[in-house]
Amino acid sequence: KHALRELGQPVRLFGENLANVRDRLRMVLAKIEVMKEGGVFVDSAFVGDIGAVVPPPPPPLPVEEEGEEEVTKYTHAPPSLIEARKEITIYSLQNAKQRLERERR
Repeated sequence: KHALRELGQPVRLFGENLANVRDRLRMVLAKIEVMKEGGVFVDSAFVGDIGAVVPPPPPPLPVEEEGEEEVTKYTHAPPSLIEARKEITIYSLQNAKQRLERERR
């Protein structure tokens, strides 16, 4: 129990027996060991809920200067692209309609 708590893990998951708890603890410890061998920094604060090792949060991004603002620009699609999208949409909707009708039977 104490080892699981130190690793930030729940002591027992729903429906879990003692053998499952031991296996889960073994898996968490093995994952931490593998991560350490791979040169990945592992701290008990970064171990996830179900044994997944969560990487430490990324460093904060540098603050941009106030004079530069990023603007999203859109371009107009050519008529051929618009027509192709319409045909794909019609085809997809017809197939979905037929699939749903088959499933309802």
